[in-house]
Amino acid sequence: MPDNVDLMSSVRADGSVVEAHVSRTSGKRNVDFVDWQPELPCSIGLYQAFCRGYQKDVRSHKLFIGINGGLNKCSDEFYNLILDVGDEFTCRDIAFSEEAWWLRKACQRARARLALMTAEHFGLAISKTRDLFSFNQDTMVGVPVMDTIEFDIKEGVDNTVEFYSACIDTTGIQNGILCRMHESEGLWVFRGSAKSSAKMTSFGALFGSKSVCGVFPTRSPYYKRNQGSPSYVNGLDSELVVRHFSQPRVKADGYVFQCFDERFFSNLTDMQWDRNCGVTELVPIVVGVA
Repeated sequence: MPDNVDLMSSVRADGSVVEAHVSRTSGKRNVDFVDWQPELPCSIGLYQAFCRGYQKDVRSHKLFIGINGGLNKCSDEFYNLILDVGDEFTCRDIAFSEEAWWLRKACQRARARLALMTAEHFGLAISKTRDLFSFNQDTMVGVPVMDTIEFDIKEGVDNTVEFYSACIDTTGIQNGILCRMHESEGLWVFRGSAKSSAKMTSFGALFGSKSVCGVFPTRSPYYKRNQGSPSYVNGLDSELVVRHFSQPRVKADGYVFQCFDERFFSNLTDMQWDRNCGVTELVPIVVGVA
């Protein structure tokens, strides 16, 4: 990440000398100081779903590219930074630091880059745009339909700092909430209320409030059977799952997945989620897991 407003660099990351490169960041926050490549994500895959919009009661079949993960190396460096400044900085200083902002943005951009690379590999046409924060201003990224940040730190109410781990703030949703299920079940999209100002928003905006709800899980929990809720499933592989280079999960190994059953959905309605908004299930076609 950069530490200047206007950057000049004449050396690539590999040490080779090139022509001087000046990055003008007027109106932009933290343009990259050097070029970088995204890391291998936790999972990446193609999914399919039948989607119904808010404007008309017609279902359309769509393909989705799902990316889960961020930049592990940068995240480790950020963690080491927190340890180094732990005695001098407050949680609020960390939450509002340029490093935290850059890491959050860089992980989003990495997923967008990987989505475009996946689309090009499979010959799919997706919307793309120029990455305005990259060192190389010609870098292109895919335009995400949804982006759910599972791990985040942000300002809370009453001068507090909120840390989100495998969950998300429901009051800041722009287009649905992605929830990661067992690999054979793909991804679920919990839809919010329709936005009158955005007719192309397929999965709705925020729901709930800080006083009633505020948080929403972003994955089906994976834990030991004697922990957590008694509502669980074994999550075993079926004939629909074909694994390459790994053994299938065909018998219980002590770990279970949280089941999103009727009790779970009833609790969501008590937390101001409208069940009429519905859930869109992204069914996996092919998924790679790191």
